[in-house]
Amino acid sequence: MHRRFVPAARGTTNALSPPTALAALSALAVLSAGSVTPAAAQPAAGQGAPAPREVTAAEARTDAYLNPVRDRPGPPRDFFVRLPKGGDLHNHLSGAVSAEYLIELAAEGGLCIDTATTTAVTPPCGPGTRPAADARTDRAFHDALVRAWSMEGFPPGQSGHDHFFATFGKFGEVTWRHRGRMLAEVADDVVRQNQFHPETMVAPASDGARRLADEVGRDDDLAALHRKPVAGGKLDEPVAEARKEAVGAARTERAGHGVDLVHEDDWQQTARTTAARRIAVEVPFTSNAQILGGKGADHPFTVYRRYGVPVVLATDDPGVSRTGISHEYAYAAAAYGLGCPG
Repeated sequence: MHRRFVPAARGTTNALSPPTALAALSALAVLSAGSVTPAAAQPAAGQGAPAPREVTAAEARTDAYLNPVRDRPGPPRDFFVRLPKGGDLHNHLSGAVSAEYLIELAAEGGLCIDTATTTAVTPPCGPGTRPAADARTDRAFHDALVRAWSMEGFPPGQSGHDHFFATFGKFGEVTWRHRGRMLAEVADDVVRQNQFHPETMVAPASDGARRLADEVGRDDDLAALHRKPVAGGKLDEPVAEARKEAVGAARTERAGHGVDLVHEDDWQQTARTTAARRIAVEVPFTSNAQILGGKGADHPFTVYRRYGVPVVLATDDPGVSRTGISHEYAYAAAAYGLGCPG
């Protein structure tokens, strides 16, 4: 496993000045721990978060700016875009670019769209399909594809789990053909979001996932195929086992999501080990909310902070979720009161 380092924040042209930039980065990297946490979620004596350090003058100036605007509807987006950020450490290339960009790639590649399923398919366009290029001139068709290939317009308050994961099968014929173009688009977004460390993932299936796939078998009914590994909690055990192995045996340096930590057996020990070994948990708030409904008090974010577990903000699949790393920072500041130390 390769150790990754995120470059330190630096001042940029038309961005925050260097002292303010560093202060702002610290302000959103060190989170206040004032949230109420159930007794069961309290760490053992002597195993809590590190003692707070002295606040620097630059951090104090940043906090003085952020505090008055924190509780306004939607903290100023420009502040969080200009905020120097290290890297989005949990980002899947297959879901990283916008649906609009994928539609244009499909059109350029001469792909077709199955009108019944809104799935990209190879040409020629036979009965029941139409050219993806039609989306350039047919706005209704274009918007229908955007909704089918992302969480755009998905009703709030409903579980988006099935719709979220169905998107990958719909645009999959596009993404495998254009990884280079997609990577370039991700790199451009790194610049737009004022980040200094580009990183994305193209991950093969794990052995545990393959075993589960062998057990579930094949089913041409995709909805039924999806229900099989979910039914009876078949996914829960391999996920929990993988996390324990990663933390305990593999000496991993980072862990993704971690939304269901508090529902696992002996999760407190896992949290203490994660904190002691300084294993960072990658938290994509928008994705967690859309897929699992984990947001606000239902998200273990404050538990991680209470145990002293390092937390980094991420996007997961920003193209599907219709989000960006700056939005994740803004959400965290508003929902959890991120601020300077102290």
